[in-house]
Amino acid sequence: MPAKPGRDGRIERSLVECFAPRDGFRGVFGWLCGYSADAAFLNLAAEAFSGATDAQRAASGQVVLAAMLDPSAAQVPSTAAPGLLHMPMLPSARRSFRLLHAKLALLVFRSTTGLASWEVRLVVSTGNWTLQTLTSSLDLAWIGTVDSSASLRSQGDAADVAAAWRFIEQLLPLFDQGALGDLGKDTPTLSHVESMYAKELLASVRDGAPARPRKFIDNQSKALVSQLAARVGRFGGKRRNYIALGSGFFESGTVSDRVPGVLEKIVANLSNAGHLTPRANVAIVVSPEACQSVATSAAAIQAKGWKIVPAVSPAHLGENPIASLHGKFIFSAMWNDKDKRGNSSCKHAWLYLGSGNLTKPGFLSPAGASGNLEAGVIVGIEGMIWRDIKEALPFDPLSGHELSPEDVAGGDPMEEKPDAFIAAPVSIFTSEQISPSGDCWLTPQGTCDQYFHVRSDAGLIIEASHGRFLWHGSLPREVCVVWAGSRTALIPVVDEKGRIAAVPLGRMEIEDVLSQIELFPAGWIVDDPSPDPWVGNDVGGNATTPSPATSASYPIRQAMVLVESIAERQCALSSAEWPGWCVRLGTALLQARGTNVAVYCKMLGINVLSPLRQSPFRPEHSWEPGSNKIYEAMLSEVEQAWGLSGLPSIEADTNAL
Repeated sequence: MPAKPGRDGRIERSLVECFAPRDGFRGVFGWLCGYSADAAFLNLAAEAFSGATDAQRAASGQVVLAAMLDPSAAQVPSTAAPGLLHMPMLPSARRSFRLLHAKLALLVFRSTTGLASWEVRLVVSTGNWTLQTLTSSLDLAWIGTVDSSASLRSQGDAADVAAAWRFIEQLLPLFDQGALGDLGKDTPTLSHVESMYAKELLASVRDGAPARPRKFIDNQSKALVSQLAARVGRFGGKRRNYIALGSGFFESGTVSDRVPGVLEKIVANLSNAGHLTPRANVAIVVSPEACQSVATSAAAIQAKGWKIVPAVSPAHLGENPIASLHGKFIFSAMWNDKDKRGNSSCKHAWLYLGSGNLTKPGFLSPAGASGNLEAGVIVGIEGMIWRDIKEALPFDPLSGHELSPEDVAGGDPMEEKPDAFIAAPVSIFTSEQISPSGDCWLTPQGTCDQYFHVRSDAGLIIEASHGRFLWHGSLPREVCVVWAGSRTALIPVVDEKGRIAAVPLGRMEIEDVLSQIELFPAGWIVDDPSPDPWVGNDVGGNATTPSPATSASYPIRQAMVLVESIAERQCALSSAEWPGWCVRLGTALLQARGTNVAVYCKMLGINVLSPLRQSPFRPEHSWEPGSNKIYEAMLSEVEQAWGLSGLPSIEADTNAL
């Protein structure tokens, strides 16, 4: 993948880097849309975004990235890419496009310092969310950001982020979002909490962004070609004498004595609008082995005085250059004919990059029965000199290398794919453990208006009993659902801690809980592979009895340290961090239910956790109705598990902190 021009001139080396937070921030939640994706790329993206490894994300059971892909894309299970939810398109969706081809991401970041600082990043890509994009394709991406450091009206990318969120908002109802719902729990899943935070934040950006001209462009109502000239006009009324047009796919065609219609129309529109000189240098950038109608029309292109040039890998890719062009772009500027070395500036330069191939469905048609859904950006470029273009874009305008008709081949046509992943009658399963062996009830959440059955790991059919399924063995992370004869999908399971498609958590000692508190909001302890000893409804009564040689004063002291550490950490949190804190803290304390500390606290006959309900141990914002409900429900669950419910409380000592 080549370098990509960011909004501030920054050069990115990989599409994965676009997901990484800047210092002092962490990824909270993000939406992707695209034509295709795979687990290899999405694992890398989720790790860069969240700062958590595969194992940590599998332990947290939190969705950090939700993907909406074309139905022809195969399912990416949550177990294959922890932290990722591949949302399928609803079978009832009235899609107003031929293919979902737009490739963009909206990523929400939040400060790690406890402050209410945030950042939203828009990534517009020409490449799919696949490993191929990283290893064997020449692609491009653009980044736009807004943050809480200044008024939205003063931020140049605010209108673009707002427009991109409107674009995503219109896609969301077409997809099954049930796994991100509250699932009817008193304590909602962390995935629901953070996705709702991200939605509310993006809605505030949408409503507060200025109505200034934007760089983001899509074809929901108008073809990209019909918007191009007007957008370019915002970068000045100068005629440019150079234009390069590159695409991963051109029109299909047989032998022709005419220039491909899409290319001819783009150049003609720009010329008629006064953006190109009558004899502008036109370069068509291709992968020589696969350029469809450019190959079959090569003689006509040359007769028109246009050039066909090969895509070039940038030098920073080193010894393993990539030769296959997948990026879609149009670049135009004023070239100085006297400058043979490329030292002059690219004057009045602008660039289109996006998902739209230079084809009729991609560039000449609005989204519809004959048009794909596409998105991109058109940006002005300042401060670039001609010799540096080959490091930012996948071609070299100075090489002088021109391809002849004998040097180019049409390649394979665009493959038509059937739908591979459509929403099942169930979005997610909630679970209820019912036996020490791990047997559990799986209750489907979703429309459930169509017959389906569950397939066990051994391939056996499990039928529903009173609307739920009896699963024998340990709680699965996901189960195979079969419906409509032979359709199948892997549906994630949410455990009783609200974790989605998560690995079993081992027991935590109090030292581990203290480390978890210190790590929040980053990290998740996964070092202890031992199973959770608590099963069924045995809430603390049968926990392991501590050794008689153990000093009672030590567990009591640990309990006091735990309470003070919790209070100190949570009093420093912002209201935005509060729901996530409640979920993470509750999970950690439940893992500590069988420790000596928990057992001794019960033996004392005093609820040692009770100070955490009192004002000196909580931030002021935690008393707001919604925040208080989540917190109180979490503490009640922990107290029940530790066997402390109904025991006398400890009066808060305001000097304890």
